[in-house]
Amino acid sequence: MQLLTNEQKATVCQLAREAWDAHPEIRDALLEANPHLGKTEIFQAWRRVEQGRAVGRQSLTQCTSEGDFLKLCAHFRAMIPGQEQRAARTLARHAIEPRLVALHKLRQACERAGVDLGYPAKICRTQYRCSLDQASEKQLWRLVYTVKNRGTAKRREAAAAARPDDPF
Repeated sequence: MQLLTNEQKATVCQLAREAWDAHPEIRDALLEANPHLGKTEIFQAWRRVEQGRAVGRQSLTQCTSEGDFLKLCAHFRAMIPGQEQRAARTLARHAIEPRLVALHKLRQACERAGVDLGYPAKICRTQYRCSLDQASEKQLWRLVYTVKNRGTAKRREAAAAARPDDPF
């Protein structure tokens, strides 16, 4: 797991600021309820509470690129008027991104093993009764390791066949 980069943290903070500015009624109520705190402190406290609602972590230093970044972006975008559709697309992207990574790794494993993508597709149809497009992330990762393991076995067999038998 990789923690958020500084650029990702900045993106989340900018989206949070836009959401904060888009809701003056919340901002004014919080400022009025906490006269002993400054505007920046109140904003940071509000952002942390919203982050906690979105991903269960209030500190950006504990959030990850893989699991939290897109959820945070979607959460704050949903709070900005006119950004609801974009927030929904971001959340959908978060949901399918791990599948896309697994599919990419499957393609790479096929290239290394010297097999066509039809090979894992056939295994997928036989074992999981679905196409690669319908396979879950877990099923795709299983196929990645199947292709890797069978490719390794194939290379070992070829190497053993290429060596002459030495009787001594």
